[in-house]
Amino acid sequence: MGDMGKLTFALALAAMGLTAQRAAAPDADPAAPALDPTAPADPNAAAPAPPPAQPQPQWQGPPQWQGQPQWQGQPQWQGQPQWQGQPQWQGQPQWQPQQQPPQPPAPPAGEPTAATIAAAATTPGMVHGEDELSGDRTLQGHTFLYPRVMDNAFVAWNFYVGSSLELYQQKGITGVAPNPPGQTGPASTYSYDRRLTFVRLNYGADLRLAKIFSIGLDADYLAEAGFNGQTLFNYGAAGGFDFRPNAKLRVVRSDRTGSQLAVRVHATIQQGVRAFPQGLLVDLNNQLSAIANNPARQVCLVQGDLNCAFADLPNDAGEDIVASRKRYGGGASLAFAQALNRTLGVQLALGLEGAGTTVTIPKVAAPNAQQASAQGQKTSIDSTEVVFYAGLSPSLNFYPKVPVGLSYEYRFELDKSSYKPNDDVGLSESTGVTAISHRMGFGLHYTGRRDLQLGWIAGLSFLKDTVRSLQNAAADPSAFVFAAQFDMRYFF
Repeated sequence: MGDMGKLTFALALAAMGLTAQRAAAPDADPAAPALDPTAPADPNAAAPAPPPAQPQPQWQGPPQWQGQPQWQGQPQWQGQPQWQGQPQWQGQPQWQPQQQPPQPPAPPAGEPTAATIAAAATTPGMVHGEDELSGDRTLQGHTFLYPRVMDNAFVAWNFYVGSSLELYQQKGITGVAPNPPGQTGPASTYSYDRRLTFVRLNYGADLRLAKIFSIGLDADYLAEAGFNGQTLFNYGAAGGFDFRPNAKLRVVRSDRTGSQLAVRVHATIQQGVRAFPQGLLVDLNNQLSAIANNPARQVCLVQGDLNCAFADLPNDAGEDIVASRKRYGGGASLAFAQALNRTLGVQLALGLEGAGTTVTIPKVAAPNAQQASAQGQKTSIDSTEVVFYAGLSPSLNFYPKVPVGLSYEYRFELDKSSYKPNDDVGLSESTGVTAISHRMGFGLHYTGRRDLQLGWIAGLSFLKDTVRSLQNAAADPSAFVFAAQFDMRYFF
């Protein structure tokens, strides 16, 4: 096909296409002349205007969301995702048990564990080296309270201070009024109720030299005075101290059973002085008898010249108003503590003590003394005591729920005393007495800190008082004592 043929074929195709376009256009004018594809183009003719485009706003057509959304196509996640390959977790995952290294052996009983050390870090006032479940006075989580009337089984660094106010009453005391010089016959007797007020200060410390051994010192000072007129004149007022050095050895401790046993030995050193107004009253009674028979001395007494009126009163008559007491001894005790659970614990104690006591009183107050030569003189009453006691003290410690503790104490005491003969007070060789006493205490304590014991104790005692009744060979009735005591003990 030559060049002319090719041109003719192209024009024919173009004419066919134009005819098809006109047939497809709905607004095409049928009267419009047909274009001759073979006619030459008119250079002056204007270009035909293109057919107006029909506006297709996006909102009138199907919106994109009504079309084929991308998520309805073949999403990427339907292909071969990376995680469908060989993921790392399909290998040996970390959660599968691995071969663990051997665990360290469990700590021995009583040694702190990681859990108890962590708990101890949050416990207020924790003592150094202790943990939540175990300590110097803690067994199986129960922290014990030190009793007031009996020994305890614990070896710990501590010091304490305390004070108490006590009311003492002894009804039906029998007193003896010595006869004045020249009067013969039995001495007259009288009866009164002895009422005393005590103020007691307590101090003490324990030094733990080893884990199972400690030494300590307990001390107290006691001031007492008559609470009514007859007691004030017949008994007077007194003050004295008591030192008790001691040593304690822990014999057994079991954290598994919550038990501890200790033995304690101690010495007792007591001394006191008592103002004894009765001696002065006896001296005055003796002098008044002499003044009654001497008119000149009666005049001196009216004029206030006491040196003249009491000319027979020796210079050392001041000794007639002073009495003293000394007591030396020692003893041993066995104390046991048992924790029943974290809240409840029980303590038991057994003790034995021996002591010698000497009370020196003005001779003028002795019922059988010869008054003519008794002024300014002393007489001594000596006794030997053996005391056995047994004590029980259950306690409740509600910490950590509530920082409060409750305690009860009971001590049974059996005292066997024997006296040396003394003619001035009427004691024979075989004079002796057996006395039974009961002591109790009810305590309310703050237990919010392991290193602190803070409490108030109400004490009740029913005593056969061999000390204050020594002058009467302990023949006086039993005494009742109420005590309100406040204690603070700090542990290191």
